[in-house]
Amino acid sequence: MASPATVGPPAPPHPDKSPHPPSLKRPRSSEDDTGASSPTKKHKVDFNEHVTVHPPDDPDDKPDDLVREEVRSALSQQLQGNGSKYDQLKQYFTTKPHEDDALSTKLLQKYVTALSGHSSSLNRTCASLVHAVLKCRWLGRDQEFVNAYARLLANIISSHGGFTQSVLHMLVGKFDQLRATEGKLPNHEVIKLPVLRKRVHSVLGFLLRLIPSANASMTSVLIGNFPYIDENVKRHKEYIGNILRLAEYAVELKDRITSMVTERLVKIDVQMQTRLEDLEEGRAEVLLKEIFQEQNDEDGDSDDTGDSSDDDEDLEPDLTAVEKQELEFKTAMGKQDAVMTMLFEFYDPVFRDGKDSAINQNFPVILHQFVNTVLPSYRSRHTQFLIFHFAQSSPALIERFTESCANIIQDMTRPRLVRMAAAAYLSSFIARGARIPARMVKDVVDLLASQLEKLRSRYEIDCQGPDYAQYAPFYGAMQALMYIFCFRWRDLIMLDDDSAPFQDEDIFDCQNLHWHPGLFDTLDKCFHSRLNPLRICAPQIVSQFSRIANMVKFAYVHLKLDSNKRVRLSKPIVAPISNYTGFQRRDTALTVKSGESGLIMEAYFPFDPYQLPRSKKWVESDYLTWKSIRIGDDEEDDSDSDGDVDVDDDEVGIEPIEEDESESSP
Repeated sequence: MASPATVGPPAPPHPDKSPHPPSLKRPRSSEDDTGASSPTKKHKVDFNEHVTVHPPDDPDDKPDDLVREEVRSALSQQLQGNGSKYDQLKQYFTTKPHEDDALSTKLLQKYVTALSGHSSSLNRTCASLVHAVLKCRWLGRDQEFVNAYARLLANIISSHGGFTQSVLHMLVGKFDQLRATEGKLPNHEVIKLPVLRKRVHSVLGFLLRLIPSANASMTSVLIGNFPYIDENVKRHKEYIGNILRLAEYAVELKDRITSMVTERLVKIDVQMQTRLEDLEEGRAEVLLKEIFQEQNDEDGDSDDTGDSSDDDEDLEPDLTAVEKQELEFKTAMGKQDAVMTMLFEFYDPVFRDGKDSAINQNFPVILHQFVNTVLPSYRSRHTQFLIFHFAQSSPALIERFTESCANIIQDMTRPRLVRMAAAAYLSSFIARGARIPARMVKDVVDLLASQLEKLRSRYEIDCQGPDYAQYAPFYGAMQALMYIFCFRWRDLIMLDDDSAPFQDEDIFDCQNLHWHPGLFDTLDKCFHSRLNPLRICAPQIVSQFSRIANMVKFAYVHLKLDSNKRVRLSKPIVAPISNYTGFQRRDTALTVKSGESGLIMEAYFPFDPYQLPRSKKWVESDYLTWKSIRIGDDEEDDSDSDGDVDVDDDEVGIEPIEEDESESSP
């Protein structure tokens, strides 16, 4: 058997040469030796100065694929700890448009679009990039860019809800800090402030519609961006105007937004009363005239002609203390007037159109805000005129408001001062409302008279004498009833169905007028009870009621008033009202006095004359001013004066802000 052949290594090609050690150097081919060109060989480049060198392509023409890859790579490397490309990406968005290295709008839009495609990667590790995107000057660019930017924001918050508040804060922050310069970018058409505002709302509305869960974050964002109460008029007007605009398309937020505005309005209202108390006597009237003139001068001026920056309302350091107080008062009143005007304008279309569905949606909101925000605020002076105006839109709404006040008056679970405030609001509404029918006047008089009778029967058993602290609800109801009588006594006269309308001169043609049933008996019992309301109720109201009641031959109480001059009031033994009601009574100039003035009622009726100059037009036709009693000069009466009884509004209803010595005298 033949043995297998042995295969040896091939013979070396050049057996005459010695073997060489291995080398990394590429061996040269025969072509190299002959000088033939190789496709991989680099040639020396000679530049010809006469040849035109073309610049690189326009950066705006950078391919979309290349931009997307650049963004992907930057995000990927950031996760691996290499942030150089990531930092460059942030810089694209934060560089100001006028700087030399700023990207054009066209190229920046490509990065915006690329980021939208990678929005799922923008997690917490990329928070700084998201914040850089939010700092981008986007409002003044073309509409195509704005649309792309809005889509990026939507993708960010839909992918990562943790960025929702940051995005919303950026948008809402522009409500009162929008500058005209944002619409003046290099190489762009100038975009005016109204268009910039429209873009903000367009993007915000787009996000809220696309991502309904974002609505849940809006309340805290809106509260957080609200101007401080000491901010100037312009910032309040811009911010509140914008959130009311938001309420028009963000229906879910409407009730909360209007509540926020009402709460701020009450704070400004209280601030204005505080500023008024700081003024010297007589200066308020002068300042009101100045404010009215200034408001007229400003009418027609546009807020869109410049930046929304702080203006000359800021206090100057060289003002005297008095000048500073006066400027603070004017600023507070200006804010109050501006916000009231905006709220009137906001609700007016709803009630003017008269659609029941819209009215039934909005009036309960206004009523709720009144009950929960305005009513407990004893010092509110103008905010309540919203419900005063809109409640008179129809008889049905008048009835709803009066019923609400009546229910509070009779609700013994509520603090007594809240019930007393409700009585003051109800009586002031009935007395001052120009559209209140006579039937409603009589119904409210019946309600208060019934309440008086119940309270008198309950309190008189243990009563040792007049005591405001102990029997405050009784005195509140009595003062409310007397106030209504001063304004509406004509509606309380009983006439035959075929009788002509009552004229003031008829007082002297009738020996005995027929008055609303039970009214005189109820009041007469109260006047002569041990509770002695004529000693506790505000002297201005008591004095005016006495004059009118005597003149119209309803009642003669002068003898009781004379005897009351000898009745001395003493401080109550019982605890102060606030201690057993849970409702803090307001400290006033009267309550801190040691004399009797602190033991009688204030003449507080919340619908006393409206003072804000610009928004006053909204309530002028709703408002019943004081109507004097017209009598002939040759007639005699038992009052202190003959002729026309012409009394100013302030004699009958004194604002709660005027709490000085003069309130204690008729």
